[in-house]
Amino acid sequence: MFKARLVLFLFISCIVVFFSSVTSSAEAWKKDDTITSNIVCLSEETILEVARQDTISFENASSFVQALLQQGRCVSFMRPTQFQVDKILLSYKDHLKRETFILRINYIFSDNNPFGFTIALQRPSV
Repeated sequence: MFKARLVLFLFISCIVVFFSSVTSSAEAWKKDDTITSNIVCLSEETILEVARQDTISFENASSFVQALLQQGRCVSFMRPTQFQVDKILLSYKDHLKRETFILRINYIFSDNNPFGFTIALQRPSV
């Protein structure tokens, strides 16, 4: 009898967890949100080119960003660095049809001096 109740409890728990994760959707980014990134592009034109490649395939975007890093048009940090969202430039659908955002970012403790631009998926809900 105990095993049957345990199995029923686990089954109901799985259903509750599944439906709660389905109904909780990710949110859009907004100004002053904190984001962690390890690659940042230095100009709006450059990040728009990356976004265009991202709509084609991950491989295109990845190799394109590697070339931009070598050219100095984007910078890479050894470990992910926290930034503050300054502005949401636009949103688009990536190669997997996920909503993706282009964000202008700055250092957390700066006086609204934009540092660069990055691409992010929807902000995970907490």
